[in-house]
Amino acid sequence: MAGAWDLSLAGRTALVTGASTGIGRAIALAFAQAGATVIINHLGRDGQACEAVQEIEALGARAWAVEADVSRAVDVARMAKQIQRDCGLVDVLVNNAGIIQEKPFLETTEDDWDRMLSTDLKSVFLMSRAFLPDMVARKAGVIINIASDLAVLDPNGGSVMP
Repeated sequence: MAGAWDLSLAGRTALVTGASTGIGRAIALAFAQAGATVIINHLGRDGQACEAVQEIEALGARAWAVEADVSRAVDVARMAKQIQRDCGLVDVLVNNAGIIQEKPFLETTEDDWDRMLSTDLKSVFLMSRAFLPDMVARKAGVIINIASDLAVLDPNGGSVMP
């Protein structure tokens, strides 16, 4: 499909967090279709990550799956070193990993809250801190942060957004 949004990412490497399923997987596939080498980050979803890699390779692009908990600094540092060693420099970082608590607020525990904030917010800080210095040094690179509109849903299930 030709159009104003045609974009070539040939020769670029994109890292997408939470990319074994959902929106992250769709982003990874779109980047692959645009010619990027894609790194699929996941946590405990080896099978789905491998399927995503195979789907990307079927498009003729290169892909890797890297497991890491992006809410933990030690995992992010390990992943960054592994990516640099195995894949080279990251040109596009998509901070997509996120979780939702599927229980009422009054049943949410402090541990639930901490886990959600670490995954949804702290991971953006950790991932950006790991990959931004190289982008700044090269004066090239893009970081895309994905957010959800779930925070603006009313308790009755409707959106409070216009």
